[in-house]
Amino acid sequence: MSNNNNSKTYKATFLIDSRKLDQPIEAFVEYIKSVVEEIVGKEAVSDVKSLGSHSLARHPDAGFVSANFLQIDFNGATTAPAVLHKKFHLNKTVNRILIETL
Repeated sequence: MSNNNNSKTYKATFLIDSRKLDQPIEAFVEYIKSVVEEIVGKEAVSDVKSLGSHSLARHPDAGFVSANFLQIDFNGATTAPAVLHKKFHLNKTVNRILIETL
């Protein structure tokens, strides 16, 4: 996808519900990174930052009051954000994804 002439730079922020993990958070971060690399190409991922756990201002689920935040910067086609959302929309551990154009 990153070879498309309509390539843009994006910052994706993932909110991870670690209550549903059966593995260390670091392993799940690597899984998310590998999925992004699968979609946009390994060379297109420029930065991966685990931002730690933060309290949520709104929590529709009473038990979900904080989340682990992960940021991934990447270059990809204009279709990459939609593909990422579709890839993770059924994954209950990834609670939210915010993708910004840089």
